[in-house]
Amino acid sequence: MASSADAAFVASLVARTEGRSELCGHAATLAWDASGSVTMHARAAFQHDFEDGEGTPFQSWALELGPALDGGAMYLFEQRTLGAAGLGAMRATLLEDLFARWIDPATNRVIGPHASRATISAAFQLVVWEIVHENLDTADAGVARARMTLGLGAFQADASATTASAFSEIVESLGAGGFLGSGLEVLANPVAQDQIRAVPAPAAALALLAGLGAPVRRRRG
Repeated sequence: MASSADAAFVASLVARTEGRSELCGHAATLAWDASGSVTMHARAAFQHDFEDGEGTPFQSWALELGPALDGGAMYLFEQRTLGAAGLGAMRATLLEDLFARWIDPATNRVIGPHASRATISAAFQLVVWEIVHENLDTADAGVARARMTLGLGAFQADASATTASAFSEIVESLGAGGFLGSGLEVLANPVAQDQIRAVPAPAAALALLAGLGAPVRRRRG
């Protein structure tokens, strides 16, 4: 991800918690509706649990497909806005809505029954990758949402049936009743997998008070 950083900090990956390994592939030249094949690799579609240098825990999701982060390793992350990370307005709109609907602000984990959370978490990660890596070829978030699928395009996944079903449910929910806002930031590392997370409080509250973020309404449907 390109551009300058506002701040940097060191964090260690404590564990990959909810999620599962899924077969994913990426062929950058394929259009969103192309049926061309891609080479699949097992990817860790998990939530990441970190601790920063002060021992404060936080949760994140991978923006990049790889290389996967190593448990127990320390990483230097640069904090960037979605715009500074080069994601663009359409992708930022989809990502903010995704987090607003599917991440519990009290726990920073996916919303859903405990028994289903591994599946929902894996599907959530696949949706993040689809938003970031698919050639959606539009500036309209609503049009982009309708083009999101696991079986076509630049990003594809041969996911388990339950994960694929959860992926479809999440995608269908995006933008329902209007796109929602949420405070997000990218954690960038030049040699490791970039992450995305909800902006920790009180930073998120300060951003809202300063008029830098949209009011957040959280619902899934």
